[in-house]
Amino acid sequence: MLVPLTQVKLVRRKSNNKVYALKILKKVRIVRLRQKSNIMNEKNLLLMIDHPFILKLYTTYKDNDHLYMLLELVQGGELFSRLQSNGGRVGVRDAQFYGAGVLDAFEHLHSKHILYRDLKPENLLIDSKGYIKVVDFGFAKVVPDRTYTLCGTPEYLAPELVLGKGHDKGAWGRAGVVRFALVLASTTTHSRGPSAFTCAIAGVDYWALGILIYEMVCGYSPFADHENCDQMKICKNILKGQLKFPQKCSDRRIKDLISRLLEQQIARRLGCGKGGAGDVKAHPFFKSVNWKDLVAKRIAAPWKPRLKGLLDTSFFDDYDERDRENERYKDDGTGWDRYVKEGLTCRKLRCPHPDTVLQVLLRAAQNFCRFVAISERIAETNKIQFYYVMIC
Repeated sequence: MLVPLTQVKLVRRKSNNKVYALKILKKVRIVRLRQKSNIMNEKNLLLMIDHPFILKLYTTYKDNDHLYMLLELVQGGELFSRLQSNGGRVGVRDAQFYGAGVLDAFEHLHSKHILYRDLKPENLLIDSKGYIKVVDFGFAKVVPDRTYTLCGTPEYLAPELVLGKGHDKGAWGRAGVVRFALVLASTTTHSRGPSAFTCAIAGVDYWALGILIYEMVCGYSPFADHENCDQMKICKNILKGQLKFPQKCSDRRIKDLISRLLEQQIARRLGCGKGGAGDVKAHPFFKSVNWKDLVAKRIAAPWKPRLKGLLDTSFFDDYDERDRENERYKDDGTGWDRYVKEGLTCRKLRCPHPDTVLQVLLRAAQNFCRFVAISERIAETNKIQFYYVMIC
């Protein structure tokens, strides 16, 4: 039986019914699966990010056997489930709405020099208002110049990833270097446009956005191996770059957008020029999007989950909550988790003495100043209740 790396439970404050998702990771499994650096990297990145379309991490805790991440709760399930329930695809307007949310989130990440590198419908959740939330930052990375890591879902890999050329603002060859030099020469400190770094970063993310939009409107990814799901065949299809649209995809704007995002040459790929994400936003396909209203969530979503309340988990599958692995964690002396401060355990969260909980939370809050307010609010309660939700 496959043992999950993490579990997620609901945590509710009884006095005002404020609900969070508590992600619980067993240290033994983290070490066994060699995920120490990935977990710490994900934690550090999420604490850097504050965007309405990216899952928010409030703070982290640890005890001897576990790490805990206190996250915002997103109840609408995966975009993947939404596609499957709709015959594998959605309409052009829906694709525009979801694609715009992902694009705005990418613009925020790239402004912080962060590559996401794992876009797929399974990593996009839908909140109670019907808006996208980008989750799972296990493959994300701050990239100052170039990275050679091969990661992500095969069908969403950019050709430069498949070839192992390295990816970032570079991986362009001579033409790309010349183009980037022109960008540097034309960018001044008075420019209102993106910086020289952001204008050229993350071709792999824009490629993946093109794959996502194609899959949303066509019902499958453009370079899939429909017969055998062979990963080598998928990679060969990506390198061939023969993009074909089915008859049901007839909208010229969306076909042009996808074609420009799935450009083999990075220097010519939409989003990799001087304007960065702004060039993608300016494409005719997104012309009708009011970006300020989108970020403020004033646009009516094409679909909203019907929820019975704050504890409704009906859009997630059930799983066996029992932990069949009783092995305790033995500190290996490397201090890999030293930047996660001592904080709450499940047992402490149920502590009937508010003063004790307050002391624990305030001690943790000293190291996470931006979360002091939320820590104090949690500490006001006498009891914290747990609810089993899903597997991450």
